[in-house]
Amino acid sequence: MSWYSPVEFCYSLNMETYQTPEAEPSEAEKMEKSFKSYLDYFSLTEEDLQKSILDVGAGEGYFVQYLRKVIGNQQAFGVEYQARKVNSSKEGVIVGSGLSLPFADESFEIVTAKNYLPMFITDDQEREGSLRELLRVVKSGGRVMTDIAEPETEEDLNEELRGESELEQKKTIYWFNRLQEGVKKFEPFLQKIREEGSLIDEKEGPRGSRVIIIHKP
Repeated sequence: MSWYSPVEFCYSLNMETYQTPEAEPSEAEKMEKSFKSYLDYFSLTEEDLQKSILDVGAGEGYFVQYLRKVIGNQQAFGVEYQARKVNSSKEGVIVGSGLSLPFADESFEIVTAKNYLPMFITDDQEREGSLRELLRVVKSGGRVMTDIAEPETEEDLNEELRGESELEQKKTIYWFNRLQEGVKKFEPFLQKIREEGSLIDEKEGPRGSRVIIIHKP
């Protein structure tokens, strides 16, 4: 039997193989990964990256940090509801609720909200309010860039259910149905926004999401 240091010691049950755990990505690597993900989702241009930008549901704020520290855009800000994710050293990222953003009307040229819109909440007012608040803080002529997680197809669902226990299948089907219901309930809000004069572009996004770009009149 071979012995390894605690850092190296990662083994299978039969002790035949081991591997050294991957190193934790650096802050710079996390920032770059987040930035590339936003570019992939929203097709942001070089001109866009210099505009006033608010990222709602900013998480740890890596996208905002990249804009500020690498791009040099000091007009980039982020809002995150979960205080534990917001580090005081991350300039421009603050704790706040997406239903009451701490900014004045028409403050930003671009508002991004990736993996943000709440598909699973049951309160219609909160569901609509989450989108209305994004539109409130974007300037006239600006854009709200967000996405909706599309449910899997029935075929994909059936494939996922194979091999699951009965309990796991019930959970998978429950969340599948909840997501379908949530997406359907967002459609009337999007139609209402169209009727109010906003142009909405849509495209297929990564991992089955639907990217939505709202142009505020």
